[in-house]
Amino acid sequence: MTERTRRFDHHGVEGAVLRAAEDGSLSLNSLLAEGYRRPVDVTLHYPYTACYLRHEGRHVLIDAGIDAAQAGEDLGSLGVRPEDVAWVLITHADWDHVLGLLHSDGRLAYPHARHVVGREAWRSLEQPEDPTRLPEERRAFCETLVDRLRTRVVLCEGETEVAEGITFVPAPGHRAGNAVYELSSRATPLLHLGDALFQPFQVEEPDVRLEGNADEDAAIETRRRLVQRAMEKEALILASHFPWPGIGEIHLRGGRPVWVPVTAKDAERPF
Repeated sequence: MTERTRRFDHHGVEGAVLRAAEDGSLSLNSLLAEGYRRPVDVTLHYPYTACYLRHEGRHVLIDAGIDAAQAGEDLGSLGVRPEDVAWVLITHADWDHVLGLLHSDGRLAYPHARHVVGREAWRSLEQPEDPTRLPEERRAFCETLVDRLRTRVVLCEGETEVAEGITFVPAPGHRAGNAVYELSSRATPLLHLGDALFQPFQVEEPDVRLEGNADEDAAIETRRRLVQRAMEKEALILASHFPWPGIGEIHLRGGRPVWVPVTAKDAERPF
């Protein structure tokens, strides 16, 4: 049976990675831009995740996954009710990060939460670039979500502390209004990368160009900056699509940054 939650504790911040759907896979070369493809291709496996944190006594969710009902069940297994979630931090508006914000009947999944999102990401929900290309159910979803969140949304542009110890950090390149979030602990911070880095090879090779990002030049600069930030702050990293559970650190080895997954012992301390 596929593991749906992975609990962890980082210097007093309790959390869990939530698996939002069955894992996906693609070939590395299909991800890389022309001129960067490898002589020998490999298959990359990636999860779809959201992340729960109990931070300074508050229930916090980073991204919402795909299915509000499944996320509610997973939170329930942690002893958390969706109506108790105080903050939902949205990294960007791709479907696998926002569909779980609404139930199938249009109700907000987290009705008492403030929802933090980049201003440009919010605009992409309000005014999709080409709404005629969206399936009708997706257009309806955008309209309903914007309507439900108008009084509960916190829009950010520059780096902003949205609540004590919770910082919105712009991470341009992947999508409009793309962001990562840094959260304080009693020692080193946690840094949730969203999709700013998609797979661990980008830690060592942030300049390798990809297909599919909105602005790859900006994405490269973001990857460089985040890798440096993570090392300088000795942050615990949470990454949406790194191999499950996507928890680790970035260390300098031989003069190069490398991704170091957190060991099972460190990642599985119960709370």
